[in-house]
Amino acid sequence: MLIEWKEINAQDYETLNSWLSVQDKHNLCMTIKGWEQTALDIADCLKYMHNAQFKNIMGFVNGKPVVALMFGIEQIEVLNLYNIVVNPACRNHGVAKAVILQLLKNNKSLEIVKPYKKMVVSTLPDNVSMHNLLKNLGFANMGFNGEYVVFEKSAFKTDERTPV
Repeated sequence: MLIEWKEINAQDYETLNSWLSVQDKHNLCMTIKGWEQTALDIADCLKYMHNAQFKNIMGFVNGKPVVALMFGIEQIEVLNLYNIVVNPACRNHGVAKAVILQLLKNNKSLEIVKPYKKMVVSTLPDNVSMHNLLKNLGFANMGFNGEYVVFEKSAFKTDERTPV
């Protein structure tokens, strides 16, 4: 699956918001503020970190939007996947799995310029579908931190299946 990535713009936010059910908003911790404000808040926090990078991007397949994600690389060489949502018409077709594998491989199409050695995903305890996806991809469940269940996995060398 070839996914073309671009930064999310105002029109994309309208599309993205139309994808989000009440359950999606809950799972993404967006019941009070939406995707755009969440991205702005995270980007604002990361701009004060040394060697950080933030991405808020939408993926397209054959010109159609299929997935959006926001992630950041922090100074401790960790890629944090903050949020991912798949277009409801494209769910259960392996899109989220493909995207997470691209992140683990530091796929050049994502234009990640900062180095990272592992990927961390924090999710709500009741987001069972994300827990299952991460377990199936070999992420280790690091436990409950009081608010989220934290999963992590070593990143692979660029375009290889060998851990860094």
